[in-house]
Amino acid sequence: MLRKDTPDHPSFQNPYPHSPVNTGYPPTPFDVYAKPKQPMMPDPYATNNHTPGQSSASENLFHYFQDDSGGMDIEKIMTTAGQATQTVRQLSPVVKEVHSLIKQMTINTDR
Repeated sequence: MLRKDTPDHPSFQNPYPHSPVNTGYPPTPFDVYAKPKQPMMPDPYATNNHTPGQSSASENLFHYFQDDSGGMDIEKIMTTAGQATQTVRQLSPVVKEVHSLIKQMTINTDR
């Protein structure tokens, strides 16, 4: 004997006719509240994601150090290297201090 609340009963009407999977049974809460499927995004770490017309990072780097005639601007390279060296010299003590603070905090939490 069929129960009245089953989809096999002739008087049953699906209250959710537009559910993604119409099995004849009411959808589960997961079906009702699930997020819609999202389109697949391209892998940003793929090795072959270079599109034509788009320059790579190394091309941009070399372009930065070129002079007006297309040659390498040695003065600009040396100035940039000097600025990078000064930045490392200035940040080195800060990084060391932060490292020692983190080390002290981990030693104090291990007790």
